[in-house]
Amino acid sequence: MGADVVFKADDPEVVQKIINFSDITHTFECSGADAALVLAIRATSQGGKLVSIGRSAKPLQNVPLFEAADKEIQIIGSFRYCGAYKQALELVASGQVKVAPLVTHRYTVSQCQEAFERAESGSDGAIKVAIVVHKEK
Repeated sequence: MGADVVFKADDPEVVQKIINFSDITHTFECSGADAALVLAIRATSQGGKLVSIGRSAKPLQNVPLFEAADKEIQIIGSFRYCGAYKQALELVASGQVKVAPLVTHRYTVSQCQEAFERAESGSDGAIKVAIVVHKEK
């Protein structure tokens, strides 16, 4: 689906696993959480690029800018994917990007509570949880 590997941020050995994996030259941080941004800076290799996509609810974040500067990491901010929707839709429409595998769980309207619980917990491999609404006949 595009990523070579995915690491769970709550894994106590995640930093060592990242270091052992490979040079990480491009990092995309999508959650906006301080801890994730710190991890992204520490995981990105010397001279790499870090794209900060996620947004925190806080106006300021605690991040180790000196570490990023020492490693000469380029930090790029992205907000609302300016100009990317058209290209993204074209890629999906052409079949170059497969999005169907991202919807891992489907629920009916009467199963909404279970759907939200699954989405929140991420259990059973949940990536995207959909509530399917059918028009009554």
